[in-house]
Amino acid sequence: MLSSKQLLELTGVSRATLNNYIALGLLPRPTVKHPGGDAKAPRLGYFDHSAVELIRQVGELKRQGRSMAEIRQLIGQSKPSLRLTPLAILVADLQDSSRIRAELPPQEYFELLNEFWALNAPILRRLQAMPTKHPGDGLASFFLPQTDGVDHRFRAVTCAVALREAMVDLSSGWRRRKNWFNDLLLNIALHAGEEWLGEGQSAGGPEPWLLGEALEQTARLAGFARDGAIWSSKALIAGLPDPERRRLRYGVRRCAPSGTSTLVPETYAQLARLMDLDSLNNQGLAPVATLPITEIVALLPGPAE
Repeated sequence: MLSSKQLLELTGVSRATLNNYIALGLLPRPTVKHPGGDAKAPRLGYFDHSAVELIRQVGELKRQGRSMAEIRQLIGQSKPSLRLTPLAILVADLQDSSRIRAELPPQEYFELLNEFWALNAPILRRLQAMPTKHPGDGLASFFLPQTDGVDHRFRAVTCAVALREAMVDLSSGWRRRKNWFNDLLLNIALHAGEEWLGEGQSAGGPEPWLLGEALEQTARLAGFARDGAIWSSKALIAGLPDPERRRLRYGVRRCAPSGTSTLVPETYAQLARLMDLDSLNNQGLAPVATLPITEIVALLPGPAE
């Protein structure tokens, strides 16, 4: 069998392309195991040697101008199976996007959105985020277990923090440009679990789609977040490997007897305990009222950073 690194070297494709082929069902998921049977070594993903020829076939068909749907048919995999897979989900909403859209001329609002995607797209690619449908002016992505040894949940956390930092630059630029006092804020939610992953058709051809409750729950949690905060479910934080979880600063802000707000570190709270669910604006959050959540405040640098 070939390790993912060997497969990339033999075929010349990027890791992002390899992961996309897996997500679309063009390639089977790798067998994950310890190299050489050494239980102390990090686990790696291994592929059958036939994957080399399959990737070359896909590349040749793409050079011929074939769409991904046509390629699926030509290699005999036009009906990919729906599968239940572990993943992490990130949903980010641009706060007060309706108000910002109303205040800006149409051309400038489109420029803002283009800058938003130009700034964030490299972050999503670097952390191997796979896009999925988002109903508004924001983004939704999911992260699958990969072969590079980086936990998919930690990749989602890293992505969330990087997106928040990128928004600071975008907001500063538009404040100077418009001489206004609006802050551009991205409210982010993270969740982890198992979801049904399949394939749907879009104008650009087949793309991976999620079917299940995890994506919906993450979207509702993003609706709860305000002022550029990152909120995560307990399921994602608790599932992180210990070294990665120790790099996080997270908790729930509690009101002290003096009336001041204090962050109680490494704690969670059910969403219903943090808000008034009877409020008209928050009725959509009732389905996740009992979801244990926490706010990610900071990500500390790792040993090699």
